[in-house]
Amino acid sequence: MNDKVDSIQKQLHANRNVNILYPAASQSMVIDARFRDALLQTKADPASQREISRLIDVTVRECVHNILRINQYLNISEKHRERLAGIYYRTWDLLQSNDDIDTVLRTEHYPAIQAWVSELYPQTLLKTLAHRQKIQGLACSDYSAELQLNVLALDIENIHGPVLDIGCGVSAALVNYLHSSTVEVYGFDRIVEEETPFIKEANWFDYDYSQRSWGTIISHMAFSNHYRYAIHHDPELQKKMESVFHRILLSLSPEGCLILAPGVQELESAVNNRFYRIEVSPVIDNFTLMKIWHRD
Repeated sequence: MNDKVDSIQKQLHANRNVNILYPAASQSMVIDARFRDALLQTKADPASQREISRLIDVTVRECVHNILRINQYLNISEKHRERLAGIYYRTWDLLQSNDDIDTVLRTEHYPAIQAWVSELYPQTLLKTLAHRQKIQGLACSDYSAELQLNVLALDIENIHGPVLDIGCGVSAALVNYLHSSTVEVYGFDRIVEEETPFIKEANWFDYDYSQRSWGTIISHMAFSNHYRYAIHHDPELQKKMESVFHRILLSLSPEGCLILAPGVQELESAVNNRFYRIEVSPVIDNFTLMKIWHRD
């Protein structure tokens, strides 16, 4: 099983910079020899074929992670994941009656993946990306706990808990730091190195925030950056994020605080001043820190 998973990872890695949205992408995709051999071995081994569901689950997860490493702003819902899994199941069915793996992948599988990925992008970006044969990932960093504490102006000695970190990053550095300092803290992101009782893999659309639950909610270089992306590129996504924003506010406990870095001026109009008060402070240049306090 590990060898098969390794071959899947190598296959995805081999095409990490190929732009699947490029019209001729299916012909330029690399088909790794070890991946081809692993497919043939799986086809020939009835016992291996019983593992196919698990292998497809692994492939979907790795594929989604690779796409998010290229563009962290894409919203890949559970329905999108299910459709992606359906593509892999259909490809597997086609391979049962065809040993010409390259032809199946280039004429059936990659065009289906191309159509699936195109659903994730707004039309304005699709037109631009269609002209690029190669693609590079957008800058997305894991920041140290110390830097985040400084930017978010958090005093862990007096922090109002429990704390929720929205978009905590792959390593969940701040969550782990606060947890080691005996702060009651939880965090989630779409990709995390390892899930624990207090670190989960989830997205902000599906996460159960619960009402009046959190003393402090933080999001460093996550929610506000994605909201800005939506403003410029995807009005429907913007509406969805504004809906989530209201759910987040409702999840604050009395006198709780939502801290966003950077601050987003466009979100201020979505805050009901009767129930919340806003503080915006400069950090550096045009980068601001926004704190939204529950008035109760």
